[in-house]
Amino acid sequence: MSTILQNYDSNTSSEDEENNPPAPKRAKRANSDYVRKQEFATREESRMAIIQEKSWKQRSVKASTDNKRIYYDCKWSRQCPVKMILQIPNDCEAVLMFQSVAEHNHELKTVGLNEDTKESVNALFRVGVRKPNAILKALREKGMEPKKSQLENYLKHLRSKQGKKHNECA
Repeated sequence: MSTILQNYDSNTSSEDEENNPPAPKRAKRANSDYVRKQEFATREESRMAIIQEKSWKQRSVKASTDNKRIYYDCKWSRQCPVKMILQIPNDCEAVLMFQSVAEHNHELKTVGLNEDTKESVNALFRVGVRKPNAILKALREKGMEPKKSQLENYLKHLRSKQGKKHNECA
């Protein structure tokens, strides 16, 4: 049994609908051209290469009857058009890496301390300077300006390495 509503009066009129355009649709991702960047003998090699590059976050995985594709986005900017695909054929261990031909539209961020700063921190650490503020002061005198959080993280790393060496000797 169906009910028909006659003389239905809504709170909005047709004039209101004309004045308020519909909400804009989400922009679709632009199709990119991809070039073959590298081939790996195993899945583990491809995984390690992505980890070492420190520039990718996994977006999705799509499986078909022929292969599995893992899609990655640049992790430094959501609007960056650079993408990567790992293609893993079902019939062999080899993994193909494809990267879009687009250019990064942002500054590539550096992670952690640079090598010169690490060497200076290591030298200070070896002579007994262990406090972050004292190390920062010495580095600033040399013209180096690391962030305190970066320095503290690196000092934690050094202390953990030192603790492991100390435990091995005991």
